[in-house]
Amino acid sequence: MKEKAKTVERFGQVVEVERVWLTSADVLRYLGISHDTLARLRRAAKIKYYKPFGEKLVFYKKSEIDEFVRKGKVT
Repeated sequence: MKEKAKTVERFGQVVEVERVWLTSADVLRYLGISHDTLARLRRAAKIKYYKPFGEKLVFYKKSEIDEFVRKGKVT
């Protein structure tokens, strides 16, 4: 599933910008999995995640999610 890139005008040129960080909701849509499945993958340390602001917000690097998928580990 290819996510549509955001376009930004910079110095008079339109440039496509790919998102580097995804939220849990983004990952759920991107992989087509349930919240419970994502939580299970996090607990099993199969998907890397980051909590830069404490317990509430969870972020994922898109490149790491893509690598996870390339390795064929989505259940």
